[in-house]
Amino acid sequence: MRLLAIFHEAKGELDKAQNILLDLIEQNPKDSQSIKRLVALYRDMNWNNEAIAVLNKYIEVNLEDQESWNELAEIYLCQQNYPKAIHCYEEILLHTPKNYHIALKYAELLYSTRRDRLEDMTNARKYFILASICRTKESVPLVRALFGIIKATKAIAKL
Repeated sequence: MRLLAIFHEAKGELDKAQNILLDLIEQNPKDSQSIKRLVALYRDMNWNNEAIAVLNKYIEVNLEDQESWNELAEIYLCQQNYPKAIHCYEEILLHTPKNYHIALKYAELLYSTRRDRLEDMTNARKYFILASICRTKESVPLVRALFGIIKATKAIAKL
């Protein structure tokens, strides 16, 4: 049935796809693939509030699903709801503290959204440093993290 929903989605029949996915989720509320497909469908339809509602309900049961946390953070970023996006990245960092991509995004959000608080600038600098340290496998340093360290340090000096 999920494939049929994807078929209808590809044909542009989004209402049929949505109905099929909602039926699948009603039959099996733990069907993560159908839930994620429904979120993707809502995002394609620019129904971000519905996608947020579905993801929040799903995350209440599946707190460890980092993919869903990341998707929710991206939706919040599109809506410019930065505090909620920051919370989502904090949840991801709890599960994968050595992921330099997430540490870098989190640090950039802290630096760019709350520039008037010393605590946020200090935390941004710490996470920029974490991102640069965690990327030790590649021979090229993470330039964005190094630049973030410099900018956050300058911002701390001004405060």
